[in-house]
Amino acid sequence: MRTAIHFCMLAGALAGLLFGASAGLQAQPDAVHDRPLDASNAWPEGHFGTDYNALDANGFRHGTWIRVYADGSLYYTGSFHHGQPAGSWWFFREDGTAISHVTHDPDSPQSSTAVLYHPNGRVVAHGGYLHPAVRLGPDVIDAEIDMSPARHGTWTLFTPTGELASTLTYSEGVKHGPVTHFLKDGRTAESGSYFQGERDGEWNAYHDNGSLRQTITYRKGTLDGPFRACYNHGQRLSEGAYLDGVEHGSWKFYHKDGELQHIVRYSEGSMLETIYVNGTFTDWHGEERPAYERSYREKVLEGPFREWHDQGEFVLESFNDPETGEMLQRRVMVGTALRREGEYVNGKLDGPVYHYDTQGLLVKTEHFDNGTLVRTEPR
Repeated sequence: MRTAIHFCMLAGALAGLLFGASAGLQAQPDAVHDRPLDASNAWPEGHFGTDYNALDANGFRHGTWIRVYADGSLYYTGSFHHGQPAGSWWFFREDGTAISHVTHDPDSPQSSTAVLYHPNGRVVAHGGYLHPAVRLGPDVIDAEIDMSPARHGTWTLFTPTGELASTLTYSEGVKHGPVTHFLKDGRTAESGSYFQGERDGEWNAYHDNGSLRQTITYRKGTLDGPFRACYNHGQRLSEGAYLDGVEHGSWKFYHKDGELQHIVRYSEGSMLETIYVNGTFTDWHGEERPAYERSYREKVLEGPFREWHDQGEFVLESFNDPETGEMLQRRVMVGTALRREGEYVNGKLDGPVYHYDTQGLLVKTEHFDNGTLVRTEPR
């Protein structure tokens, strides 16, 4: 248990910032700032109350001050200027490893730059703070006062192994401005901007190979505006728009070769219709029971089709994993039965169309020629 209030409140304020970061860019160089001060050699020289932890003539802290944990290990060492934190401050864990190094601006002591460290000594974040205006006397230990600093300006986050993870921008403790998250190879994983703590404007996300994955638009934290998604080779996958957080207007979906697949029309989040354009599509009875499968070419029915009776259910099936030999279970649909099947040519039935009962037995065969029924053969 600490015996003093950490007036910078660095550990709590930054825990989420440090260890919630995703992996990112190239490793940091093995520089001096990657070998921080250790508590064992950070103790000030001289006598307590005289050379450090002393007060000025008005009873405010002045000069070097330290605080310790309950076991006597060093918690922080830093300087006050007539009650105001100033200069360089180091904070340590109970095992002696550095938590952070805070340096106050000599011309504006309420502003500081901070470097935060992983227990392995690597830098995990650095950025700026705004501190509350305080003048501290010797008895602040028990004072109920919030002295947490607010992140301000650009913060840079690293992984525990030294790779760049993210850059974020803050204004008085609130995300405000550009943010970028990075892939392991150094390319951008996601980028966008915040406005007073909420996503705003265009946000882009990227595949692991660096190509654009999606572009999405926000207005003060709400999805509003154009949307676009892409395959990992760069071709568009879908495009549409949001209005006040829901889909609105026409949404288009594409095959990997860029050919238009289908269109879904929305009105303020409600789906109005689906227009099939190119490809094979399946519709369903209830819980994933197939209803029909049809193919289209430029919005016209073309090729084989199948239709099913509204029957069937999922059951658990046991099987052996071919790699591990372990007995596993999976859900499979059983009890389905074809209702009819045949073929369309240029949007019209052509050739034989077979009809089946719910047991899968052939009931009749109809013969079509360019959409016209020619004859019917009973079973």
